[in-house]
Amino acid sequence: LALSRRLMDMMGGDIGFDSTEGNGSTFWIDLPIAADQPISVGKTAVNQEVEADTAMRGDQLVLYVEDDPSNLALMEDIVERIPDLTMISAHTAELGLAATQKHRPDAIILDVNLPGMDSIEAVRRFKAQYETKHIPIYALSANAMPDTVNRGLEAGFTEYLTKPIDLEKLTRLLRGL
Repeated sequence: LALSRRLMDMMGGDIGFDSTEGNGSTFWIDLPIAADQPISVGKTAVNQEVEADTAMRGDQLVLYVEDDPSNLALMEDIVERIPDLTMISAHTAELGLAATQKHRPDAIILDVNLPGMDSIEAVRRFKAQYETKHIPIYALSANAMPDTVNRGLEAGFTEYLTKPIDLEKLTRLLRGL
């Protein structure tokens, strides 16, 4: 509920509930009608294209491919605290590939469990393209089984990070960009 409240606040909405003992509870959300203007949260572009061309920005760009809103919100909080770092996101590997072609990020963080194309195929495609093969790609997953980690590294991940996130390690990695 705290995360939902935060999301509603960020979108200019409200959330609440009505409860009757012995009868149950009804939860509700109230959102404003969508405007033509894109929504932006801090430094992170949410469900929109980055307006500035990569060459025009004076900082580093990281692409986070993640389908879970709570993980995305956590990464937004982490990136927001790092000066000169901007994050864009995609919720599928297919959208991540398209975003990479357009925006040329300096690094990619890829959730291992995505809908649609799996992360192993995605990292192979990133590494097969001339324009993107040099970009470091970091796996991020709760699946830390040795065979899964080895398969990811063999496919081309630069490093395999595990959840729960080691905040110090991730921050050091992002600052190193």
